[in-house]
Amino acid sequence: MLHNLSTLCVSIWYMLISAYTVLQTDCPIPNFDLFDDEEWSVMPDGTSSSCSPAQHGDDTEITSVNVFTKAFAKHGKVWFARSIWSQCRATQKGRQFTNDMWRDEVLKGLKTFNGFCSFSFRRHSVTLCQGKKIRSLTVFRCEGYCKFSTCDVTFNCQVTRDLRLLVKFKGEIHHLLSEKSSRYITGAERESLKTTLKNKLPRLHYLEKLSELDAETRQSGCRDSCPSKAVLKKIRYESRKIKTPHDNVWLSLEKIKEEQCKCSLENATLQVIMLDPPGAIFYSKRSMEILHAVCKRDILYIDATGGVILGQERCYAYELVIRHPIQGNPPFAAATLISWSHNIPSISHFINTVWNAQRKLFPARSFPPLVMCDGSMALINAIIISLFKESLRSYLLRCWEIVTGKRNTSFVHEPFLHLCASHFMKNAKRLVRKT
Repeated sequence: MLHNLSTLCVSIWYMLISAYTVLQTDCPIPNFDLFDDEEWSVMPDGTSSSCSPAQHGDDTEITSVNVFTKAFAKHGKVWFARSIWSQCRATQKGRQFTNDMWRDEVLKGLKTFNGFCSFSFRRHSVTLCQGKKIRSLTVFRCEGYCKFSTCDVTFNCQVTRDLRLLVKFKGEIHHLLSEKSSRYITGAERESLKTTLKNKLPRLHYLEKLSELDAETRQSGCRDSCPSKAVLKKIRYESRKIKTPHDNVWLSLEKIKEEQCKCSLENATLQVIMLDPPGAIFYSKRSMEILHAVCKRDILYIDATGGVILGQERCYAYELVIRHPIQGNPPFAAATLISWSHNIPSISHFINTVWNAQRKLFPARSFPPLVMCDGSMALINAIIISLFKESLRSYLLRCWEIVTGKRNTSFVHEPFLHLCASHFMKNAKRLVRKT
């Protein structure tokens, strides 16, 4: 009962303040039912309104502890761009426009009179006839509302035959100070943001747009010109997303592989597609030739990184890397494996596949004199099993015999595994910190 009484008191308080505001305003109360040319006062910038927002001044601003309120012009008219209208007409199907260009143009007109609400559209309708056959004065209509939960502002827009956009509002602005809202970003604006965010961090763009907002717009909670960081991140992801032949990843990979085979087998890079565990192996004929020429006398590096894609299932990228034949150039990745598993069978399958492809081109068996990797036991075991063709136990025994001088046979042409010193120092540092 006390709650209902307090709600009634707040409602009466808003009604009294609204009535006081209207009485204190010098502008006449407009007639919302008619769009008569005699009621409009043309402004210098080509727009017109019976009651300009600038005429109200600061006296019409009504603020309370938790609510933002602001008086604004309840109706006005602006010009609808003829080029935009022609493009919208070209995409018309029935009584609907299929593109979103009309939304941006209408929103631009709405923001001329009310820059504090975040608008959303309910419906729109356009006439079927064009040119001289149009009998009605109105060729386009749309209506919508403010997205703020406590705001009762609605709008109705009409476009006349001479492309004047007539805007009519109903209701008053009541925004909770704790609420933030923004409209959906679509069409040309979204494409423009994709171009901007390709080489710009979403957080930096968000802070720049937030600093451009004036004090009243920031207080109102409207963020139409300043999308949230989550929205900007999504748009950036869309801009960096590569177009694929199919929505399904595996069917898309199969189509890419088929297209590569049709074009040129020598330049094909996608060689193997794995379903369980999921993954793909990449190499080319030219990379196998370079690997065979270099690894006979130089070091072969095998490493994996798990920070490519962070999510519920971690994705790993494995690479067989050699030094570039031309001094001063960056290292060369002869083969790559993308996999969602980090175990001995998947890594061994990758190494065996690459070495079998090399042996098809060059039948003579060759091994790198030295293989370097990090301290991962999966990598160590896979390398010894696949390349050295022995077990970890027999390899350690062979190393022990060489170190102690008990090895009778020559070991000059035998491959050896070397652990990366940088990874070793990093692991030692981590263990010291734990203790």
